Amino acid sequence: MYLAWKEYGWTDVRRLIREMHALLTERNIFLAIVVFPIREQVDDQYRTLDETYVLYPQSKVREISGDGAIPLVDLTESLHRRGGGALFRDYVHLNGKGNDVVAEELDKYLTRQLTDRLPAQK
Repeated sequence: MYLAWKEYGWTDVRRLIREMHALLTERNIFLAIVVFPIREQVDDQYRTLDETYVLYPQSKVREISGDGAIPLVDLTESLHRRGGGALFRDYVHLNGKGNDVVAEELDKYLTRQLTDRLPAQK
């Protein structure tokens, strides 16, 4: 099938993300990984067949992000809960409602990040 579902496909990804994280950290630049699922990954029909397999790429990204203590925003479950495949206009591209879900999730994430970095008010 697709490279994202093959173990060997993640060898270079892991190395490249580590290198990117190291370079950005040297420059005091924040890195977070955002995971966008494909349509089948938020479709109950496919998830019921073999959820572990369907969500394998997410598990690999989670593993890589955890190894490097890189923040992760995985949009898979939010998109699954809030409309699933109906939020996509094709295999990978979201429709307007799907974009709204992503915008809300990213807004919540960024707000938390900024709040955590602001000095405490007296």
